[in-house]
Amino acid sequence: LTVILSPAGTWMCWYPILFSLLLNASVGVECGARSISFSYKKRLSLYALVRVILLANPIILFNKPYGMLSQFTSEDGHPGLAEQLSLPNYRVAGRLDRDSEGLLILTDNGAIQARIAEPRYRSVKTYWAQVEGTPDLAHWTAPVQLKDGGARFLSARVISNPVLWDRDPPIRVRASIPDTWVSVTLDEGRNRQVRRMTAALGHPTLRLIRMGSGPFELDDLLPGEQRAVPVPAAWEHLESRPKIARVRRPKTQGRR
Repeated sequence: LTVILSPAGTWMCWYPILFSLLLNASVGVECGARSISFSYKKRLSLYALVRVILLANPIILFNKPYGMLSQFTSEDGHPGLAEQLSLPNYRVAGRLDRDSEGLLILTDNGAIQARIAEPRYRSVKTYWAQVEGTPDLAHWTAPVQLKDGGARFLSARVISNPVLWDRDPPIRVRASIPDTWVSVTLDEGRNRQVRRMTAALGHPTLRLIRMGSGPFELDDLLPGEQRAVPVPAAWEHLESRPKIARVRRPKTQGRR
């Protein structure tokens, strides 16, 4: 279901959206000059639906295409998020490398952004990685030593022929070397960490897709598509906190 609405629109715009979501039908509504597209693939509960409608700024899930930056501005010839998203005051919560694909979470609430992205919360992320060779996953959850310290996958399993969109450009294929899809989880987010870990295990990553982060999942979003979701019930207390994240200044030691 695709819904087009305007934050500046009247309440009359919500009535067809309300009934269509409850009935799991399709509808297109446009109110005012400014519109945002929401993509719902599942029937929403009445509680979740009311929260999406009443909250002016829900969390946005976006399937970042290959080659797009995890920032709104373009840079060095690489497109930014503004090429496909119009979300004033929103910020990315948990970046993805330019050559990685999949789930990107955006919010305009600093406390929610911190809950998703800050390392101290140990948010569990799921990645699907297409790696060179046929790995033996028996030791993939053991610690791996990287240049910036030890790391380990929380879980690792083989995926049999996942159905995915085509990547543009396609990966480099070598007929003499097989490749395998694996699903891995970890609760860290260091720079290019998954790629460095699979390389250290002897199986370089050819393609990397983030499928989940914390309570959020990519589901069936295609590259360039977005979905608006309500704030998880466990995080509702964060909505009342200031929208702008406060940065603590480091304590300075006096001269001795």
